[in-house]
Amino acid sequence: MKTNEITAEYAHECFVCNPDTGQLWWKERPAHHFPTEHGRAIFNAIYAGKETGKPNTSRGYGGVGLGGVTHRTHILIWLLCNGRLPEHQIDHIDGVTGGFGNRLSNLRDAPQSENTRNKALYKRNATGVAGVTLRKKRAKWCASIRVGGRLKHLYEGFDFFEACCRRKSAELKHDFHTNHGRMANAY
Repeated sequence: MKTNEITAEYAHECFVCNPDTGQLWWKERPAHHFPTEHGRAIFNAIYAGKETGKPNTSRGYGGVGLGGVTHRTHILIWLLCNGRLPEHQIDHIDGVTGGFGNRLSNLRDAPQSENTRNKALYKRNATGVAGVTLRKKRAKWCASIRVGGRLKHLYEGFDFFEACCRRKSAELKHDFHTNHGRMANAY
């Protein structure tokens, strides 16, 4: 099977998963997955019963090679547990993208707009609060938020606490996830 799309039936023939831990193991795969019986025998002798995946692919996501295509581990877990591919993107609720972060309770099917409302604090953020910056030339705190692709200015003044309050109020108003703005290495 050489395709980016994988069916639940095919995935169930290849893997067994533990939704509580986010782990995948290879099953003994059937003959119709291989062009030769020899290939099937070698694969099953080496991999059947062993945990799958490369621990870190792009951006920390685990991946599993299958038929010349690398499938992300969290997508496979979603597929195996829900019987369908996600409609949108899979958001890791706590921001942990590998290992224990792939447990089913930490995954949600979310559109891009919702997924971006659950981002960690940028590493270069100097204030510790998402969307709050200090304009050094004016010596004023500024608060802003990006919603629907547009940047909305919320506050400019001398009170850091007020800037933070305005930003947090806007996050609530626009349904940002409670984890939004968390420290990137907090988990």
